[in-house]
Amino acid sequence: TLGCNWLGVAGQVFDASGAPVLNLVVVVEGFLNDQPVEALGLTGLAGSYGPGGYEIQLANSAVASSQSLFITLFDLNGTPLSDPVVFDTVADCNKNVVIINFQRK
Repeated sequence: TLGCNWLGVAGQVFDASGAPVLNLVVVVEGFLNDQPVEALGLTGLAGSYGPGGYEIQLANSAVASSQSLFITLFDLNGTPLSDPVVFDTVADCNKNVVIINFQRK
């Protein structure tokens, strides 16, 4: 594992019936340590989190943030499929990945 040398967000995306959804764009925006963050991922590329999994690296160290990052799902045409979801990170090497799963209602 990368331990203290990695901070990220990961998870899975499911449709209304609970089936995994591939090829959706996952966008994280906001600020970490007063630095702007804009990072992209694609569902289905991070199988270690399960079918429809995604993983996005946000930093090279475990960094605390509060209400300064948000994640949104988009289709391949750039149409938003979710409202932005705000999330926090912690400066703890054992809690350096935030798991956020999405499911269509």
